Amino acid sequence: MIQRLLTWFMILLTLFCGLWWQVSDANANSTDTIQVNVYKCLYTHESSEELETKIPIREAAFVGFDLTDEYYQSRMTQQEFIDMYKTLTSDDIQKIIQEKKIPLLSDIGGESSEVYTNAEGKVSWTVAKEKNSLSAVYLFAETRTRDDLSIFETYSQPMLLFLPALDEETGKPLSVIDLFPKTINYSCTPYFFKYGIKMDGTETRLSDAQFVLSRQRNGIKEYWAAEQPNNLLLSKWVKSSQPQDDSEVKLFISDENGLVSLGNYLLPIGEYLFEEVVAPLGYEIGPEAQKIKVVVNGDPEKRTIDTIILNNESLNKNVFGQVSPAIIQNGVPKVYNQEKKENNLEKKVYPTSQGGKGELLNTGEQFVDMSIMGMGVILIAVILWRFKNYKLNLRK
Repeated sequence: MIQRLLTWFMILLTLFCGLWWQVSDANANSTDTIQVNVYKCLYTHESSEELETKIPIREAAFVGFDLTDEYYQSRMTQQEFIDMYKTLTSDDIQKIIQEKKIPLLSDIGGESSEVYTNAEGKVSWTVAKEKNSLSAVYLFAETRTRDDLSIFETYSQPMLLFLPALDEETGKPLSVIDLFPKTINYSCTPYFFKYGIKMDGTETRLSDAQFVLSRQRNGIKEYWAAEQPNNLLLSKWVKSSQPQDDSEVKLFISDENGLVSLGNYLLPIGEYLFEEVVAPLGYEIGPEAQKIKVVVNGDPEKRTIDTIILNNESLNKNVFGQVSPAIIQNGVPKVYNQEKKENNLEKKVYPTSQGGKGELLNTGEQFVDMSIMGMGVILIAVILWRFKNYKLNLRK
């Protein structure tokens, strides 16, 4: 009897231990954590060789958010949820977080919700794989870049992480996840808009106006070169006596919106001039268009750029050197050309006495010239007729 009781006790103990192990294992899996690393780097190319250079950005501020509840309550697909967040700016995300009170993640030490990149450009969090038995979803976003990187003002695109994350080779869940966000570059490059003032006083945007960009260096005038290094941090300048006809000098041509822009290049601190060298057809270059002053302000020691002033107007920053549609619609700052008075007069080419070509205006002057020629012919005919009659009278 006692032996039978012991046998049943051992069976029940075994079942209990097995059940306890399964429950403990399940609890352990539900509370298991993983480490998430985010790397912020700037990628550039050397001018002489097509070599990619990775520059770690330290002291950039990041925050992490637990979006698990937000995701499952939205009933969106993963792609729909990604599309909703990936287009948001850091300011937009901050507003959403404040409105919805989404919980912030603490750093590994559990002391701070805002984490700063180290010398490797890296920030890290330890996060749970699940929440309330649901696979966790997290958002990582940059809130502030380094102050002395205002020359770039780069921000990482927001990143969503859906767990579990699996190893591509083994198919097993990862215990450490490395994220390399896409960096969005906000730079301040010079731009302006070309306008024409018509004879009736109205204004219109002008395309095909041509400009060169110059600077003074050691008392010598240099021009922005047509061939630039494949690196937004570098620039090449050349000397020229005829910049408008020099193939080594870059010509900046206004587009259909009248926009003239340096594009995705950064100017060092200093002063520069945009100079119009070819006006659009029917317009003339005024003094204002020959000296468009560009001032790049900043701290030379820290190599930071604060603002760019063009014709005493502060310019807005742009993404990848692309002027935004809102700025294009606004169309400032403006640089004007005056319409020529003879704009509507056609020109006719005629040979000159030197064997070259001259120009004759196709106006009423042509009619006057023809009238004079006609009168001359009539006068000669009258003289010949009278001379003929005079001879006949003599014969009589």
